[in-house]
Amino acid sequence: MARWVEVELGPGDVDAGLVDELSGRLWSLGVVGIEERPLDGGGVRLVVGPAHDDPAAVLAELTTLREGDRWGGLRVRALASDEEPWLDEWRAHAEVVRVGRFVVQPAWLAAAPTRPGDVVVVLDPGRAFGHGAHPTTRQALAALERLVSAGTSALDVGCGSGVLSLAAAALGARVVAVDVAGDAVAATRANAERNGVAAFVEVSDTPVGAVRGRFDVVVANIGAATLVELAGALTARTAPGGVVVLAGVLAQRRDEVLAAYDRALGTSDGVVDATAVAAADGASHDGRWRVLAEDVLDGWWCVSLRAPADREHVDAGPG
Repeated sequence: MARWVEVELGPGDVDAGLVDELSGRLWSLGVVGIEERPLDGGGVRLVVGPAHDDPAAVLAELTTLREGDRWGGLRVRALASDEEPWLDEWRAHAEVVRVGRFVVQPAWLAAAPTRPGDVVVVLDPGRAFGHGAHPTTRQALAALERLVSAGTSALDVGCGSGVLSLAAAALGARVVAVDVAGDAVAATRANAERNGVAAFVEVSDTPVGAVRGRFDVVVANIGAATLVELAGALTARTAPGGVVVLAGVLAQRRDEVLAAYDRALGTSDGVVDATAVAAADGASHDGRWRVLAEDVLDGWWCVSLRAPADREHVDAGPG
């Protein structure tokens, strides 16, 4: 059975807007991850992880796109687990990634120079998604640097390679990391051991709706469609006064995602107050969630929503 779908765009087909639009279409199908990898000569390869290792919906969408004039140059194939060696080709192009104090260091590269106060995360994604370079990962890391300190409880939903879990643990958080993909669970565990934080990162394939407890910080870098689907579960796992960080969203889908969170929170009149940004160190006492921060990077939108300090428990059910 196929485990991945490979999509290649040649040099003449590549521009940032086109690649981001294609990624957005694929995220809307509920895929579990997309890696963008450069090709020699200037092209781009997208490696797509279909939900439940079932590529049917992804292949159908790509077939439809290829029938149009705009996307006719896409080269597509489904890959089974015995066709994995090519997946390591991207490692030759990997670089150290710096986001604020975080330094994401590929495990196979020579150690990069650091500065006092840097937080180094040594990462080998294996067959999981996420090596720290994508704009959405950078946005989530920047949010974690602002929000996490010693003693913070954090939930990483769709943990992939574990880069966000490791970053939070390195700042002193106790982390629960979940992902539906077995490769991601294995990679996060291995990377937690590699960075000496395994005692602070609990990793499993538990559905987020079945995770017990509520957390000071919930982070989910998983694409608009999945964020919408899990809106109830993600907000239910956020502690009073806590923050949920949503990433992996193309900027044009901002309003759609915020509307979904309004619906999940039980009102259509703006429980998520997008007009008033909360104080960085305070939560509301009027029952309203606040947009704590939002930004756009290379066409991708990320938002941090702070829960009210006096919120009641919400049972979101399975998710």
